[in-house]
Amino acid sequence: MAIREVLTYPHKILEKKAIPVNREENISSLLTDMLETLIHITGLGLAAPQVGVSKQIILYNDLTVKDGHNFVALINPEIIETEGIYISEEEGCLSVPGVRDTIKRFQKIRVKGLTQDMKPVDFIAEDFLAVILQHEIDHLNGILFLNHLSPLKRNMYRKQAEKKLKQK
Repeated sequence: MAIREVLTYPHKILEKKAIPVNREENISSLLTDMLETLIHITGLGLAAPQVGVSKQIILYNDLTVKDGHNFVALINPEIIETEGIYISEEEGCLSVPGVRDTIKRFQKIRVKGLTQDMKPVDFIAEDFLAVILQHEIDHLNGILFLNHLSPLKRNMYRKQAEKKLKQK
C-alpha cells in the first residue's frame, strides 16, 4: 500500500484518454493505492490518470450512504444516458489546485461499468453523486475541470501553471 502523488496540470497524462482495463488484469494493488491516496487527501473521487496510471478506473465516495464513507471502484465506466441540468457550485479538482467554479453538469446519469470484482454494473446517479461521477469519468476521457471553465478563466489558469512550471 502506498499513497501516490496526485498529478497536476499541465501533466500530459491528464489530457489523454485512458486505456480500458482488461478483465484478466490484476489491479488490486492500484485500487488499494488509490484508496489510500483518496483517504489521505480527503477527496470525493480519484481517477487512475490522476495518479499517473492511464487506466479507466475511478474511485469515489458514495455520499448517498448514511455514514458517508462508502468508497466504490468503477472499472471502464461509461455514461450511457443523461437527463436534466445540475449546477455544481464551487466544484474543484485535485489536479487543478486553487481553482473552484460553478459548472453545469447533468442532474441525472445512467452509468455502466464493472465493479472491482469485474462484475457488470448499471445504475442511475443523481444530483451531487452524478456530479462526482461525471467529473471522474471526464478524467478518463482526458477532459480536465479546466475544460469546463470560461475561456478567460481557463487561459488565466494555464498561464499561471506554465509560469510556475518554468520557475521550477
